[in-house]
Amino acid sequence: MKIFVAIPVYDGKLQAQTVKCLLSETTIANGNGDDLRVNFMPSCSVPAHGRNQLVQHFMDSDCDKLFFLDSDITFPLGAIVKLAHQNADVVGGCYRLKENPERYPIDWLEKEELWADKNGLLEVKMLPTGFLCISRNAFEMFKKQYPGREYDHQGHEVFCYFQMIFQNGNIYSEDTYFCKEWKDMGGKIYLDPEIGLTHWDVNPTSFAGHIGNWLKNRNHQPKGQTNVIPQECLPQGL
Repeated sequence: MKIFVAIPVYDGKLQAQTVKCLLSETTIANGNGDDLRVNFMPSCSVPAHGRNQLVQHFMDSDCDKLFFLDSDITFPLGAIVKLAHQNADVVGGCYRLKENPERYPIDWLEKEELWADKNGLLEVKMLPTGFLCISRNAFEMFKKQYPGREYDHQGHEVFCYFQMIFQNGNIYSEDTYFCKEWKDMGGKIYLDPEIGLTHWDVNPTSFAGHIGNWLKNRNHQPKGQTNVIPQECLPQGL
């Protein structure tokens, strides 16, 4: 599999810890027979536009999956390869916010219980794009569903997959609106709750989190029932 790792670096800074993770992940990918290609979008002040440019570079390549990785996220060895090989168009991990107490930028489906599938994935309503794998098929479906969104950037045509928008009394960031439109066309979004991620601040201060353990602790589930999450125990998404 050919995996296009896309890293927007809006302030021109990249965590050394993130680079170390990428170097190790490249070794894992090569050993698995995968081709891991790392692509940067430096100093882009508009997040949605930066992501659209990275998607265009991906679509112009021969890669199978695009993997968005924020420049301040570190991850366990093999996590990118693991998600890229999931049979899902949109699947990712979720990192905690840079704050205490521990919280996560995620929206849950409105169900009384959420169960992981046979692959250990939970279907969710929204995931942030900082550790998110998206298939080529998903972007092709976007272009068919939402035609006429092409725009010019320095003489090159770019399609608007991501945008920040005000709609029906809500302000959507580029990742939440992407998820909304994907679900509106019938797509599904999956979370791997067993991937622990660390979100780095400028100090550098790190905010390590494991959303699966966090959910289990909030739910106070007995052993053997770690896949079920009652709706009343779920946090509100951002």
